This record gives sequence, C-alpha cells and structure tokens, in this order.
Amino acid sequence: EEEEEEQQEQQQRQQHHAQWEVRFGVWLLSQPGDAAQHARVCIDARRLRGNHRSATSPAFMLHMGGEAVRFVMLALPVPAAGLGPGRSFEAAGGMGILHLKCLDRAVARPVQVRFRVGSQPWRGPVEHIFADRALCKLPEEEEKWDFQSAVDGPSDAPILPPQHMKAFTVEVEVVVRHE
Repeated sequence: EEEEEEQQEQQQRQQHHAQWEVRFGVWLLSQPGDAAQHARVCIDARRLRGNHRSATSPAFMLHMGGEAVRFVMLALPVPAAGLGPGRSFEAAGGMGILHLKCLDRAVARPVQVRFRVGSQPWRGPVEHIFADRALCKLPEEEEKWDFQSAVDGPSDAPILPPQHMKAFTVEVEVVVRHE
C-alpha cells in the first residue's frame, strides 16, 4: 500500500512537470487595441548548459496596425570572436543575443522594438520594418545579454515554475509608429 502511494505521488509529480512543460512559454501582456504590444517568454535554464545553440519560443501573436501577426523570440549564444555563430550557450558563459522573428507577411509600417532580460533594464528602442527584414535585433553594441544572471532572478511572471525548475524571462515590446 505504501509503495502504491509512492507511485501515485511520483505520477502526480511527473504530470505536474509535463503540464509545466506545456505552459512553459509565452505570456501576452497586452490587448489587441493597445499601442504597445508586449510578450514575455520564459526559457528553461537547462538551455544554457551543454551544447544547446539556440532557444526558440512558441509562436505568439502581436497586433500591429490592426493585424494579428505571428512572431517567435530567438535566444542565441554570443558568437566567439572571429569564429562566428555556432557556439553553445555553455561555451558562451550564458551570454547571448535576442532576435524577434516575424513569421507572417508583415506590416510595412515602421515599428519600434525594445528587449529586456529578467529584471535587467530595457534596451532599445530600435526602429524596424518587418516587411523588409523578418529578424529584428538590437545594434551590436547593445545586443549582448547575461542570460545566466537572470536565472531565477526577480520576475513578475503570472505562473512560476515548480521549485525544481530553473528559468529566466525575456520580454519584447513592439510599438507601431504612426506617420
């Protein structure tokens, strides 16, 4: 009987972990009519160890100029000096860069994009036109983030990971510029 209870508890922990994995991802922090569109992505800190070379969020929708447009956030390790991309997060010491990638036919109007990791200050804005280029990132002098220092740092995420899970958040804000 004791063994049976232990098995049930283990199954419940596994189910809780599986449910977390499904929810582990994106929170939209704005409404369709809001001028500034916000999304926060929670990334499993295990991506910063081993040979992981990227972390990609699930697709999410931001409303730009009256249209719902699909995006993903990409976190990539800082390239090694002179070696280019392809280095792992572990080899980069948990340092990385962020990209916002548009997956749909994009709005041709210029937008302003800002990024934030954990409780680190916002960076940007950078002006971007997604119809010209699907990937948006910060200028080179602003693009490096310390993901490792944001692991389990202060967060106002609506759903927190189970105690055994380590995570960090990245956030993006997109504002359509009205001409």
